[in-house]
Amino acid sequence: MSSLVRALYFCLFFVLPLGGWAQNPDSLRKVLYAMPQDTAALNQYLEYSYLLLDEHPRDARKFADEGILLAQRLKQTKTRARLMGSKAIALSLLGNSDSARILLKASQTMYLQTGDSLLWALAEHNIGLEYQIEGVYDQAMFHHLNALPYFERLAKKTDLARLYNNMAVIYRIEGSYDDAIAIYEKSLAIKTAEKDSTGMAATYMNIGSAESYKGNHARAEANLEKAIGLYRALGEEGNVAHCQAILGSVYINQGQHEKAEQPYLQAYEYGKKNPDTQFYTKALYGLGEIYLHLKRFEQAEFFFSSGLDHARLAHNPEEERVFLLHLSQTLRQKGEPARAYDLLEESMAIKDSLTEKTRLALQEEMQGKFDLHQRDEEIKVQDLQIAQQKLRQRALWIAAGLLFLLAGLSSYYLYQRSKTARLLREKNEIIAKALSEKELLLKEIHHRVKNNLQFISSLLNLQSRTVEDSAALGALRESRNRVQAMSLIHQHLYQQDSPASIDVNAYFDRLMDTILASYQIDPKQIFLEKISSRSNWMWKPLSLSASSSTNWSAMPSNTLSGKGRQANWACA
Repeated sequence: MSSLVRALYFCLFFVLPLGGWAQNPDSLRKVLYAMPQDTAALNQYLEYSYLLLDEHPRDARKFADEGILLAQRLKQTKTRARLMGSKAIALSLLGNSDSARILLKASQTMYLQTGDSLLWALAEHNIGLEYQIEGVYDQAMFHHLNALPYFERLAKKTDLARLYNNMAVIYRIEGSYDDAIAIYEKSLAIKTAEKDSTGMAATYMNIGSAESYKGNHARAEANLEKAIGLYRALGEEGNVAHCQAILGSVYINQGQHEKAEQPYLQAYEYGKKNPDTQFYTKALYGLGEIYLHLKRFEQAEFFFSSGLDHARLAHNPEEERVFLLHLSQTLRQKGEPARAYDLLEESMAIKDSLTEKTRLALQEEMQGKFDLHQRDEEIKVQDLQIAQQKLRQRALWIAAGLLFLLAGLSSYYLYQRSKTARLLREKNEIIAKALSEKELLLKEIHHRVKNNLQFISSLLNLQSRTVEDSAALGALRESRNRVQAMSLIHQHLYQQDSPASIDVNAYFDRLMDTILASYQIDPKQIFLEKISSRSNWMWKPLSLSASSSTNWSAMPSNTLSGKGRQANWACA
């Protein structure tokens, strides 16, 4: 099994030197422990874990474990992934395929991190080989096909040819002979271009075997003859004998038993010297079948008996049953029914035993598949629960973040609002203070203006009492009326809620009363008619009020100073 696994596996490492490989694992470990634990030591761990796989898989695994720890400490991701690949092969050789696949998948994650697409594809193909060794061909082909595009684009041609061969083996086992032959021919084209005689011979043999299963005997014979020629040129007699055994079966399938005898005899002669070869049993069975067909019962009995002995030594009950059955047929045709019956009963007993074992094995396999399926379902449920938990945690983190952001924005808004309110309050206080000061100042100004105007009016009034000249008296009286008009304006301005305008009607009433009083005229003795195009109208703007008041005061004064006692004036 270990040689098969090692032969199928693609190496995930560089080509390592084999010189000086006479030390045992303990001496190698001493050398490594004496070295500084740096990159050089890490490369030695990688080399030793690979080179120990064939003979010492347990030690190879230990070296890989120690190297993985060192690579993790040195942060050498790629080398760590390669050591995980070496450990995976060791675990596979030790019969722990599940752990091997887990390690290979973990190494793929690291290759994705380092951007090593080819090494990822090599690991993917090795995962497929794990399934292929276990007989799970659909999964094996799935991983092979995943790796194929990377091999076609990045890998060496020889590695691509090996991938083609492994895929073709699955097609052949599953009975897809056309697909198997097509893939083998792709591999053959590469090996021919690379002038790989050994690879060409093996591929010709595989194509011949597939063609024989398909029933294309002529093409099978042609390819097998090419393989035999190449193997003979290379001096590989074992492979020549293997091809001869396959060629013999091709001839038997064609009904050419005499022609099949010679190839089978050549395979048999090599198998006698090397009985552990896989085709030796096939040669014994083929020769027995040939001689039984040719009615040469003694020779048929000899080869079937030899095959039976070989099957018993190999502890292969299925082959033992087949040889017993054919030996029984030979003895029956030879005329020995009693021995034939005994052998037939023995064959049937083995068949029943195998059937029971097969049933138990099938039951165990089904139970294993059920357990595996149940475990996969449990893992899926756990993964789903973990995903849901992560989703909930993510949602909680997002909600917490949003709440934190909202709280921050609210705090900032409240702070800005408080700051704005404080600034507004301070400004309002400043404005209120300024308005208060302005009102106080205006009151003071109005008070002083009123006092000054009253003082001037009083002076003019006192002066008019001492003046006898009528012209001077009229001038003083006019001046006093003007001053009183301005005083009335300021009084109205002071009394209004808004100093920007005054009530003209009220102002004129007061003005006329003052003017009439200055001329010592009884209002009842004079007829006043005020003609206005407006009612309740105001003077605006304020800058025109003082000058306008003197003009308005002059109009009735001029009228009253005349001879008439009736006056008409209009304001519009």
